[in-house]
Amino acid sequence: MITKRGVEMNPMERLLSIIGSKVEGRIFNTLGKRSTFTAENRSNRLIIINSRGNEYEVKEELARVVSKRYDTSPIEDKYRASNYVDQTWKGCPNRVYSPYIAAIFRAIELRMPDKMA
Repeated sequence: MITKRGVEMNPMERLLSIIGSKVEGRIFNTLGKRSTFTAENRSNRLIIINSRGNEYEVKEELARVVSKRYDTSPIEDKYRASNYVDQTWKGCPNRVYSPYIAAIFRAIELRMPDKMA
């Protein structure tokens, strides 16, 4: 589990921690790197805004299940958007926004120091 100052962070806290409290949010690449989207922290609510301007509030349960899928997927699958849609994930809770959440987890992972150091 990821920690902040020695305290375990749940998936939603991890997502909000990388976005911070900037009013304009933070821009991320999609998993396929063909587009970008914005994630905003609005009063500790994670809002994803896709390239078309559609907004979606991420609930804690969706953050939790996408985090679990991300953390347990083989490396060759975890960075593919198709890993987070209903064709490959039976019972996918949200086939539209799950790949965006996975992209934020990827950004968190890329910012982490090497675990082997």
